[in-house]
Amino acid sequence: MAEKTDTRSKICSIAHKVAMELIEDTCGKDAAYDHYLSLLGFEEPEIKELKPPSSKCAEALQNFTAATCEDFRARMRWIACKGIELAESGMTMHEAFKQAWRELKEKCARIGIVV
Repeated sequence: MAEKTDTRSKICSIAHKVAMELIEDTCGKDAAYDHYLSLLGFEEPEIKELKPPSSKCAEALQNFTAATCEDFRARMRWIACKGIELAESGMTMHEAFKQAWRELKEKCARIGIVV
């Protein structure tokens, strides 16, 4: 039973990646940003405020503190901004947002906070 669940999980992960790449390829980066940011819980007008170029993102990325790790909205904002930064540097959005999550977890772990 666990093997079947693992296989299903892998298939779903691949489907998600393909879907996100299709959104980016078909609809463009701007629409893909809207989708990713809405998945993180953001709504207009905040979505518009986080898309590049964004002073809110620059501030969120520069001012990473323990409070960023402790506050759900601050974590989501940091992940959104880091994901956008990485996507703008050439990564696919899927990989950029996965990397942003990894980096947040690592940064928080370094200051003793598990997220």
